[in-house]
Amino acid sequence: MYLFIYVSITVNYGQLCITDIDECLTNTGGCAHICTNFDGGFNCSCSEGFKLMNDKKGCKPCPSGTWGKDCLHDCSCRDSDTECNVTTGCAECPAGFQGADCHEDIDECTDNNPCGDNANCTNTVGTFKCVCSGGFTQYNATTCHGMEQQ
Repeated sequence: MYLFIYVSITVNYGQLCITDIDECLTNTGGCAHICTNFDGGFNCSCSEGFKLMNDKKGCKPCPSGTWGKDCLHDCSCRDSDTECNVTTGCAECPAGFQGADCHEDIDECTDNNPCGDNANCTNTVGTFKCVCSGGFTQYNATTCHGMEQQ
């Protein structure tokens, strides 16, 4: 007696032959966005800016304040005027910050010395501070003058 199963297993003259059916070939497996086939089944996933729904097939946009693959990143933009883009995070970071979620402090002292030759630059969160070298006094936020120049 031979048993013929047409789902993903076929029996041919007493030999068991297993052939994977690519469920993604027909209507993307019912997935709203991305269907990934594997031996014996498939998985659905969503594009950037979307999250897989409870039915494991549908996708819904990231809720407000989240972004990225499966909405796993929080948008903690430090400037209330900055938009949270669901695929890239903060669309524009406020001055002194960078990165997809605007949490990465820019070290203004590394690329150039905004304080000039008579001061040392000290990075602070979101900005920098100039500290005058010995024999120099603060003229403004980024300039130090010698005692005789005042």
